[in-house]
Amino acid sequence: MLKVICVDDEKLMLQHLVSLCEKTADVAETHGFDRAKKALDWMKDHPCDLALLDINLPDMNGITLAKRIQELCPKTDIVFVTGYPQYAVDSWAVHPKGYLLKPITKKDLQEKLDYILSVRSLRRQA
Repeated sequence: MLKVICVDDEKLMLQHLVSLCEKTADVAETHGFDRAKKALDWMKDHPCDLALLDINLPDMNGITLAKRIQELCPKTDIVFVTGYPQYAVDSWAVHPKGYLLKPITKKDLQEKLDYILSVRSLRRQA
């Protein structure tokens, strides 16, 4: 079971992401944030397994946010959820576990969660 944060400044998209996570059996806990700084402040005391991040945020670029999350919680997996396919190449600098284009569906999210859980299982076996 995964603890997940979602960060998106678009209120409807954030609600959609949180709702999709809450309806997924693999997610134990979901927290949504509309600002990068709020997410980072929360993560200082609450490490999580997965961060679903928009790239185009008003207070901090999502790629920069991913770097800061990795410094704070190195085991947190990153998946970018964005409407901008042109950022895909830049995003690989932080080695994300995925890049989903908006709007995402429950199937999109479940496929990504299945992948992340399989990688985590392999790490535990190694």
